[in-house]
Amino acid sequence: MKTHQDEQRQVWIGLATVHQRPGAGVLMDRNDAFVNVLALASTQGEFADVVRDDLAQLGFDLVELEDTERLSERRKSFTVPEEINRLAGLTLATGKAQFDAFHTWASGDEPT
Repeated sequence: MKTHQDEQRQVWIGLATVHQRPGAGVLMDRNDAFVNVLALASTQGEFADVVRDDLAQLGFDLVELEDTERLSERRKSFTVPEEINRLAGLTLATGKAQFDAFHTWASGDEPT
């Protein structure tokens, strides 16, 4: 049964900078990455909590989360790529956070 809070939840988007935990092996020989992430939330704080928790389950620590806003707001100012729209649909359908491609770099190097 949906609660009032569930009805208020919307798809949020943000750019996460992450650090891979030792032994996770997800990023092969790279330690750091940035990734667009989409998740359902009622507030910016709830979005950050969801992203942090889901990244932890994947073996990452959230270093920074920036450019966070409701996806509906982003669409008012920018053309959103089709892949982001696809991920938004998956977020709505599953209720789970979705991650775009991880862009990596080795620790000590600048991101490319």
